[in-house]
Amino acid sequence: MAQLIKSMAGPVTLRRSFLLINMNFSAKSPQQSAGYCFELTPEQLEIQQLARQFSLSEIIPVAAHHDRTGEYPWDIIKKAHGLGLMNHHIPEEFEWILHSLPLLPQPKSIPNRKIVKWQST
Repeated sequence: MAQLIKSMAGPVTLRRSFLLINMNFSAKSPQQSAGYCFELTPEQLEIQQLARQFSLSEIIPVAAHHDRTGEYPWDIIKKAHGLGLMNHHIPEEFEWILHSLPLLPQPKSIPNRKIVKWQST
């Protein structure tokens, strides 16, 4: 409240008003205020670390190969799924659906065909 009174005493600039708004709505820790907290939880930090390690060890070494060949990285997808890095948007009570569905067949390469533009008469 004292900061609000100080800002009213002097000229209120747009920057100063944004600083006051940000101070009211963001928090540095969950216990500091009832405002938004942008700190990651320990579980989120663990997932972030796992994703970074996975990308460094599994994705980056073969990314150039997949870019050159256009080959879909099924092995990487299966490993990421096995580690729990995929399908976080599906609630746990519906995970059985994923395990009961057969895996989709891997796409086969389609030979290049001449594309004919459709013309209306």
